[in-house]
Amino acid sequence: MTQLRARDVMSSDVTVISPKAFVVDAARMMLERRITGLPVVDDSGKLVGLISEGDLLRRVEIGTDTQSTDAFFSFELARQFLKSHGRYVEDVMTTKVTSVLANTPLAEIAQLMQLMRLKRVPVTDHGKVVGVVSRTDVLRVLVNSMHASETGAA
Repeated sequence: MTQLRARDVMSSDVTVISPKAFVVDAARMMLERRITGLPVVDDSGKLVGLISEGDLLRRVEIGTDTQSTDAFFSFELARQFLKSHGRYVEDVMTTKVTSVLANTPLAEIAQLMQLMRLKRVPVTDHGKVVGVVSRTDVLRVLVNSMHASETGAA
């Protein structure tokens, strides 16, 4: 069996969003497309972040923002406040995004996902998003592989 790579399993019809978009628009897009995260790209199409359901769990609108009783101001408190009250994608997105190239072996991607607890990994070419490998994509390969071995198909 040939070694599968990101390009072989990635979803290439990727929905992206601008950092200047409203958080509600990102949430609406995720719901409408039944996806759990969106790559965030700048005006030139370069990957600058990722916004996911996890980034939207602690929101003032639904009463899930964290209330700190710490009397001292800190960078972390300011970050939490902005994330829970921010109106724009750039306010709440994750900026430290791990991405891979199209020729990255699937085994390496699966290991990366497991070690870093990632649910999706953007696939980039010169900094621009060309696809996404999600846990679902990895599971699809597993099921197809197991099915092929059960039926004797190669």
